[in-house]
Amino acid sequence: MVITREITVKELIFTFPASTSYFMKHKVKLLVSGDARWGTLEEVLIKKNFSEDDINRMIDELNDLYKERQIK
Repeated sequence: MVITREITVKELIFTFPASTSYFMKHKVKLLVSGDARWGTLEEVLIKKNFSEDDINRMIDELNDLYKERQIK
């Protein structure tokens, strides 16, 4: 799997549950009352006022983290 801006939050959480911990560190809630937020990862991050550079960095870090977890 490759994490992109267009991935839905629901798909990200379902495919890579550990991503919720990553976002908690960055003060981004992907779950509300136990349900995944609606929309894409990009939409959620823009609503939280992350810059384009921040979004790109976060996506790169998530992809690295995902690959790392797959190797183990």
